Amino acid sequence: MSSMMIDNNATPTTTIDWSDHNNEDSSIFDPSYTYSNDKYSCIVAFYHIHIVLNYIIFLSGLACLVTRLIPGISGKYNLHSWFGRIYILAMLWSTSVSLLINNEGLPTAVLVSFIAVMSGLTLGWILIIIYKQNINAEATQIVQKKLVTKLNMNGNEKKNKGSNTNKGEVINLDKMMNVATLEIVNSKTFAQRFFSLKAAHGILFFVSWMQIAGRIFNSGDGEFSCRTYPAFKPIFDANNKENNKLKLVPIHDPRWDEMPWSNGPATWALLIIMASIITAIVGGALFSLFFLWRSKKQTKERINQTVISMISSSLKDIEEEEDVKANNKDEKNNF
Repeated sequence: MSSMMIDNNATPTTTIDWSDHNNEDSSIFDPSYTYSNDKYSCIVAFYHIHIVLNYIIFLSGLACLVTRLIPGISGKYNLHSWFGRIYILAMLWSTSVSLLINNEGLPTAVLVSFIAVMSGLTLGWILIIIYKQNINAEATQIVQKKLVTKLNMNGNEKKNKGSNTNKGEVINLDKMMNVATLEIVNSKTFAQRFFSLKAAHGILFFVSWMQIAGRIFNSGDGEFSCRTYPAFKPIFDANNKENNKLKLVPIHDPRWDEMPWSNGPATWALLIIMASIITAIVGGALFSLFFLWRSKKQTKERINQTVISMISSSLKDIEEEEDVKANNKDEKNNF
């Protein structure tokens, strides 16, 4: 058994068992990756991807700040919102990539900072959605009132000047909504602006962004290697009664044959992906057919109801005409 004796300040030594790592398959002597129990925990290439994504987070967050402080920059393309989406997506991918750059773990300070990152992002995003919904509802009411007023005015003008009045006039709803939104925003007081969902959104996202911005400029010398390898805790070894032996996690999972992907992990994953795609396509087709059938049925019912209503109305009119004729005839006979 290959072993290593570690002297811990002249205290009882600990034996490390790495007998399973004497072949070329082991990553214990390779700083570019860590592979144990048929699982990857560290790949150097993903560190560089992680850094690039963090710079995207930093720059997109900075762009969000600039486009908010100078609204004219955002323009008709709504750059502030798009930079915000880039920020969220880059954060998502950065978090995913970080799963493959694990060495010792994270310090408590970084964990607390990361809580601020994700909490600010989550709450800030939810608040701005609620804010936009509220603003949109208010703007819709304003536009609706303006349209009703405009239609009433046009109706009166047509009665007075003829049917050609305002012929060909186009109503730009997008422009009306934008104008109404500006009216709402510009009418707010300082207190309404500062103590608002929008302000809370900005504060929370700024706090989230600052945690990344600080780490960008304090990320070390840029050198990274997969320098650790996992070992089983001695407390889980029944034969290690003195807790003085460490056994490295084996390269390959001893229960590999029991795993659903034992015939090929990539093949298994692709089968799951393809099955999901096929299920979604078939399910989507079935739902589309169902809703198409239902809409046709509802349309047919509405048409039938309309026809029945028209026939009933016509019959009623005919009956009324016949009653009038009968009454007129009776009156003539009386004379």
